[in-house]
Amino acid sequence: MSNSHNLYLKVFRHTNESKQFQTQKEIDLLEYCKGKTFPKNWVHIHTILMLDKIPRYLAAHYYCLILAAWNFSSTEEKIKRFHRQISYGCRRGETIYNNLNNWIRSLKKEDWY
Repeated sequence: MSNSHNLYLKVFRHTNESKQFQTQKEIDLLEYCKGKTFPKNWVHIHTILMLDKIPRYLAAHYYCLILAAWNFSSTEEKIKRFHRQISYGCRRGETIYNNLNNWIRSLKKEDWY
């Protein structure tokens, strides 16, 4: 990856993950998820976040830890990734935020690991 890609990736992740840019909506949704792990249908978040619409080298940091990564990741790492996805989704505009918020809040107790 070129230096310009690395710089863009660093800025992209900082903008989408830093607490410095958190909104109240993001804080509220993360607070709602406290005490929960991550959804059983976790891969559905890829559609909500429209990860197929951004370059793969940027989207990779927001993919769910599934397949081979599942077995080598702790529960804490999976929760951290899920929270990273929430932060990303909350900062990608009203439509994505609303879809993400509505989906997460519609999950029943049995829909979580």
